[in-house]
Amino acid sequence: MKKVLALVLALVLTCLALGGCGGSDDKDTKAAGGTKSAEGTKGSEGGEAASGDFKGKIKIGVICPKSGTAGDGVYMEAVCKMAAEEINAAGGMDGLEVELYVEDDEGTAQKSVTVAQKLVNQDGVDIVVGAQNSACTLANMLVTQEAGIVQITPGSSSPSITEQGNDWIFRTSISDLTAATSIMEYCKEKGYTNVALIHSSGDFGMTASAAINEHCGDYGLTIALEEQFNDDDVDFTTILNKIQSEEPDAIICWGYFSAASHICQQMVQNDVQIPFMGYGFNNPQFTELGAEYVEGAIVASGFTELSAATNDKVQPFIDAFTAYYGSAPTQVCAQSYDTMYLIKQTIEEIGGENFSEEAFKEALKKQTYTGVTGEMSFDEKNDIVKECTLVQYDAEGNQVLVEW
Repeated sequence: MKKVLALVLALVLTCLALGGCGGSDDKDTKAAGGTKSAEGTKGSEGGEAASGDFKGKIKIGVICPKSGTAGDGVYMEAVCKMAAEEINAAGGMDGLEVELYVEDDEGTAQKSVTVAQKLVNQDGVDIVVGAQNSACTLANMLVTQEAGIVQITPGSSSPSITEQGNDWIFRTSISDLTAATSIMEYCKEKGYTNVALIHSSGDFGMTASAAINEHCGDYGLTIALEEQFNDDDVDFTTILNKIQSEEPDAIICWGYFSAASHICQQMVQNDVQIPFMGYGFNNPQFTELGAEYVEGAIVASGFTELSAATNDKVQPFIDAFTAYYGSAPTQVCAQSYDTMYLIKQTIEEIGGENFSEEAFKEALKKQTYTGVTGEMSFDEKNDIVKECTLVQYDAEGNQVLVEW
């Protein structure tokens, strides 16, 4: 009998320690007005939930390429976690505790669809941030559209993303067309008329190629040569030989930092003295093969540390992220950070207790937000309205603003 009583007492004490044996408390239930319930205290990659008197939770799924051949996924994951910790420490998003669910899509469309389905159907997220690669977003945004969940991509630049009539997709990254316009305006100002266009064979490069070919005549440009490369290519000798034979005024490159870095290295090694510019390689790792190879390269940018001179949010962000992650933030990293705080601002406007997917979507359309990447708003297609700048690398691998 004593053993039975002891066992019963132990069970009672265990239930008390867990806050009761039946049901869930208010902190495990989403705020009134939502359509899903939150469970547990942490996301699949999200870390322990912050302490505090939260009145509910907001589940945010993050889709990013943490593995594969290209992307800033590790930066996206780190900065979203940092932002979530900051926001939770300050009381959440109007009292809603941020709970992150991070998934690696490996930079492939098929895997991106799979993880999006997991986030929506298994994890029950309320908002999705991602993906980075345009092909991934074009594929997985159909999942969030069908579920009626807002998806915000801080990294995908294909113009076609916001031209599908999908009212649930938003972009906080500058588009390929925005970046290309800045590059082509620069070429026109410099008097360049014939350019070589080299680009990634993936959707990122192909959509940029279509935009540049469509609009280059508006800037007096002729595409003298166009070549594709794979994101994991390291030998660009054949392409550079073709470029040299055409003698263009400039090279426009649409590719990620690894390929662009190798191209610049081999241009120096083969004495290819042609101005090099483009988009996609605004990343601290662009200089990994040596600053002497990238000197003079120009990249279109949605974020640069140089804007700290006019934006007092930039340096504190750079310092905080560098301390948090151990390296300087990338452009996609900064855009992801702004995306998290844009979500917070929108929820605060509608009220945490009134959150619903529809209310959030309609409020997001009307937002104007000023963050570390500057001021942004959305047009009628949910595409970002934001300025793009050009930066150039000096002999030490540092960026300087391009003025023309």
